[in-house]
Amino acid sequence: MQPTDETLIINLLIMDKTLKIILLLSVIIIGVLIGLLFVFKAKEYTNLHPSSSRVQQALNNQSTSQFYRDLIPKDTVNLNKTPGVKTAPEFKINQYSLDTASTKISDTAKIFSFKTNYSFSEIDSIANMLLGPIIAKEEIDKNQIAFSGQLGYLTFNKTSGAFIYQGIGIKLPFPVTSQTADLRKPISDFLRDDLKIIDNFTKATSYYRREGSEGVTYVEYHHDWDLIGAPIISIAAVPAMSERVSFQDLSLTKFQDTDQKDNSIYFASDQPGFARRVDFNSATVAYTKDGYIISIESNLRYILKEESLEERGLSLFNSESLVGELNNKGGYFKLAIPSGEGIINLEKVFPNNTLSAQKAIVTDVVLAYLEKTGDIEQKYLFPNYIVRGYAETETGYRVNFAESIPAIDDKKLSLKKNGVNYFASLIELKYPILAMAQEIGLTPTLVPSPTPITLYCQDDSIECNYQIFKPTPTTATSITPSVTLIPTLTPQPSTYIPTPSPLPSIYGPTPRPSPTTKVYPSPTPDTKPCFLTDYNGRPIADIQTISIFVPGLGTVYFFPGQKIAAAYKRSYRSVVNSNMILDFQNIESRELQKRFAETILRDPNLIIFDNFGHLDLVTTALKAFNFDMRKTYNNRGLSSTKTPEYIVLQNSLESAVRVKTVDSSVVGPPITDYPSLQKIARFETGLSSIPFGTLYQSLILTRQGGGSSLNASKLRLSPSDCQPVTTMSPSIYFYPGDATTISLIFGHNNISFADPFILNRYTLNVSKNGSLDFDGIRRNRFYYEYKNTEFNQPKQGWVIKTDKIIEFIRNDLSRRIGLSDNEKEDLIKDINANFVTEKEKLYTFIGLLPDFDVNQKLPFEVSPKPTSIHRIHIYLRSTNNIEPVQAPKIDKINRAGFAVVEVGVYMEQN
Repeated sequence: MQPTDETLIINLLIMDKTLKIILLLSVIIIGVLIGLLFVFKAKEYTNLHPSSSRVQQALNNQSTSQFYRDLIPKDTVNLNKTPGVKTAPEFKINQYSLDTASTKISDTAKIFSFKTNYSFSEIDSIANMLLGPIIAKEEIDKNQIAFSGQLGYLTFNKTSGAFIYQGIGIKLPFPVTSQTADLRKPISDFLRDDLKIIDNFTKATSYYRREGSEGVTYVEYHHDWDLIGAPIISIAAVPAMSERVSFQDLSLTKFQDTDQKDNSIYFASDQPGFARRVDFNSATVAYTKDGYIISIESNLRYILKEESLEERGLSLFNSESLVGELNNKGGYFKLAIPSGEGIINLEKVFPNNTLSAQKAIVTDVVLAYLEKTGDIEQKYLFPNYIVRGYAETETGYRVNFAESIPAIDDKKLSLKKNGVNYFASLIELKYPILAMAQEIGLTPTLVPSPTPITLYCQDDSIECNYQIFKPTPTTATSITPSVTLIPTLTPQPSTYIPTPSPLPSIYGPTPRPSPTTKVYPSPTPDTKPCFLTDYNGRPIADIQTISIFVPGLGTVYFFPGQKIAAAYKRSYRSVVNSNMILDFQNIESRELQKRFAETILRDPNLIIFDNFGHLDLVTTALKAFNFDMRKTYNNRGLSSTKTPEYIVLQNSLESAVRVKTVDSSVVGPPITDYPSLQKIARFETGLSSIPFGTLYQSLILTRQGGGSSLNASKLRLSPSDCQPVTTMSPSIYFYPGDATTISLIFGHNNISFADPFILNRYTLNVSKNGSLDFDGIRRNRFYYEYKNTEFNQPKQGWVIKTDKIIEFIRNDLSRRIGLSDNEKEDLIKDINANFVTEKEKLYTFIGLLPDFDVNQKLPFEVSPKPTSIHRIHIYLRSTNNIEPVQAPKIDKINRAGFAVVEVGVYMEQN
């Protein structure tokens, strides 16, 4: 039967309705999937934040979420994560306790808002003021813009506002004379009011001069802690702070003996001879005696707005709840590094990339502002508690750690009280999760900030500028102190010619020191240790690079040795567009040719040839400009005859002046080609008003990376000299009976790591109970690791099932030897550390190394002479076979009189 038209219509309507339902269901399903993906992504992002209930509530609270989320911006979670770089070790700490003096907190903290989006017109305006007419402009990435102009070169980060200007010179709008050495105030006014590149919270803290850049003065700027109201701290620097220095000791205007030295700074308005503090929260301006700014390097973020917590409806987190919040996993930016010095196997320190410890001791607390560096987005400066301290890992290593706790809460959710809090009352207390109901609005005494010793690595360069930022406590200083005349100093030329090599990937522990004295262990099977050299090519001993990725901070580099600390990777330093650089160098070279040509045309007698028939530009420069080109170029660490500028000058001018050749006796007239010289002299660069010496000085600054990094030590990673080795680790305990001062002298150079530091001779104070004081650094033992030393397997010993070793050591062997409880537990941790990197087999041979063998290969002396020295070195070797061996006879430790006990582990590598 044929369907009627009415039936067809009904069927079509049913089909249409079905399609609509299917379509609607599809839309719903897709929406649900998108929603689930969004929820998953949101959860994934939230999981990057601490898990405490206080933090999770703050992330979902309208009053606080923008500040907490600013600590880990979504767009920067995976920013510049280098392939192969591990994340920071996970903290598994059973309990935090506080061991620090009382700290008074006040309630005047504020919130500052940064400028985070520079428009193209704003950046163009800055570029035009600094560079004059723009020759080229390029967007390097979403944040970086590079310019070259007639007056120099500029890179600018449109998110953070960080920039580097290097150029021929911006004329200062006021007179510069030798009688006005301190120009900080007028230069600050010019930067703030005319160039508009510093804000009202920025202060010129010091000015100084360097060898090799005579006639140039450097002015250093920071966001002033007194104006801000509290220290500004880079959290990455805190674990590497000296244990002798507390937060209370830090300042922007003073240095300490432990700070990095830089003897090229022969004059400074604060203290000469110290490396400058330019790692973050800083800018450096270089100007000449002729009144030209030739270099500005800035990582300062521009402050747009200042508000009180009250205006934001916020209160200060109660410091009495601080330990409770740490125990409830409320800390941001958890960072830890070994507390000693040298090269160390991080797999032993942080097995499975985890810091496992029973207890962490907080030794220092400050209420401060956290500032990030590099390309990390940051919208706000707001109060944070920063804590630092130490923990001993389950593998026996002491590590220094740092964390931060956001110090703001929604005022409506917190209890407001007035008074003073004392951290000392929190010792050994573990608070319940009452943070949101117990916050008290208290605020800090102005405690200045810690400062990272830093190493800035360029993505496309083998060089790192090694600098330090470690201020000490500070009293406010006048922007314009009394006039001080700066002495003159003749620059000393350098002879080092750098040889570029590829930048190795920095992953885990790396470098080794001098090939003739120090060699370091391989931290992981895939990583080789390397050594670092200074800018003269001299090997620097006992330096190890540790690179970790921290969400919200990016990739951070640590150098736990030789007073080297933390550094950020600053990608804006590496933005170098070769075409733009060539454009600018071409202009500079043309200007130099022009000035030589003009001078020679005025006085042809200046033309002098060397023995090879080449135009002697050095002599010409000395006669015509009173300037030694050879010294100028050599100050850059380059041969004067090999620099690109010199070669261009040589070729251009020799083509305009007829010269004899080496193999010819025919000599033409000195000058026959006036038109060629006149053509060179007519070239217009826009630089004609710049003094000749300034032009050369700018070339030096440009080549070396800006005023603040001029003559700073340059460390070069050298992958060609990497060599993996292994290390072993004893601990020495001293029991003098009465408090005394002793000397510990090592008779070998095989120490690769030591806690607290590496020396050949130690002088330390020992208490009656064996506590050690290394000039203000306290330990309960001296721990060291050695390399390049091999021992043979003892003939006597025990073969134990590997899973029974700890039980055997704890209940049997340590009792026979007579180890104290702490010696026994340290030995067990040491054994655990060795099994982290050694593939376990079913059985393990255990023996005791002979005293005569240990004394011969690892000699040391103690003065005054102890009553007895016991050196207990356990020998371990994994095996799958049961080998019958005879148990050795054991002499128990005699602790009468002044006893020294050394306990260590030597594990045979399979």
